Amino acid sequence: MILQFQIKKTLNQNSLTMATPEEQAIQGVIDQIWDTYDVDKSGALDKEETKKFVQDTLGNLGSGDEFSDEAFDEVFATFDKDNSGTVEKNEMIVFIKQLLGGN
Repeated sequence: MILQFQIKKTLNQNSLTMATPEEQAIQGVIDQIWDTYDVDKSGALDKEETKKFVQDTLGNLGSGDEFSDEAFDEVFATFDKDNSGTVEKNEMIVFIKQLLGGN
């Protein structure tokens, strides 16, 4: 019950309308990513925070290879749709939905 309240509160703050169980699950994953990687608690992942997330995720998939700066810049651009230099939660939601075969 408390978690549902926190999700609703977060969604209201972000002006997002998340209704389906899949969308609620995605939001939970996003919150966990931000809790872990948004080191400066700015509300967005800067380039270094995003790089750490990507490296840790790929490492968990069995690829321990480091990204070249050029390769990472391409990956970062797929996240940072508005070219702000940071990845906001709504951009990560779009990316995860694409990975899952959604929108």
